[in-house]
Amino acid sequence: MLVNGWWSDRRREARRHTAWAAAVGVLGLILAAVAQQTGSSLGLLAALALSAAGTMGSIPVFWSLPPRFMSGTALAAGVALINSCANLAGYFAPQFLGGMKANTGSYALGLFVIAGVELIGVVLIFVFIRKEPPAVTATAPDSAKADAELS
Repeated sequence: MLVNGWWSDRRREARRHTAWAAAVGVLGLILAAVAQQTGSSLGLLAALALSAAGTMGSIPVFWSLPPRFMSGTALAAGVALINSCANLAGYFAPQFLGGMKANTGSYALGLFVIAGVELIGVVLIFVFIRKEPPAVTATAPDSAKADAELS
């Protein structure tokens, strides 16, 4: 999370840093499903760690995206909608995985489905979020210097 946020700020490129970190989360979920099917406990642990690192690493950078195309009341409503969807996912995803385990005897299909949903998010970021404008090189005048000029 820290490295991705730092690197995103340094590069002034939140769109790609959000999408690629989430793509790492997708890869981790797919590898976790495969490891679960093959019975590799160490592989499952490593894949879930990779998934958590990617998914959680994308979240702080993600929150810099909505203010790029919304403001005021629309931004407040957009953030509320995003939080509502995330809370619903946090409630239903464990139930979904439990249901998949009960019906199939494995978490693999559920992990593939969740990876697919996250992959849709990655694609939507690349399709609908515009690239950031180039960095502005002009700097604001120093307040002390501005005060001296006014005196």
